[in-house]
Amino acid sequence: MRVCFLNRQEQEPSLPVDGIRFRLRPPAGCRFTSLTRIPDGAAVRFAIDANGVLSAAPGQLDELLMLAAAYEPA
Repeated sequence: MRVCFLNRQEQEPSLPVDGIRFRLRPPAGCRFTSLTRIPDGAAVRFAIDANGVLSAAPGQLDELLMLAAAYEPA
């Protein structure tokens, strides 16, 4: 599953945004196994709550941030 964040502002260049956070629910019957940054494949720290929802704070958003959340059948 890909997660993409785009930072578009009226002024150029866009100012970086700190402290972004997000939550992601897995497909039915599945659980998340990893979260990595695209394209370099660096691991991103995440937590899974009791309902299987992934939460993460991947750091600073410059212009574009793409992540890959891997999952498998539970």
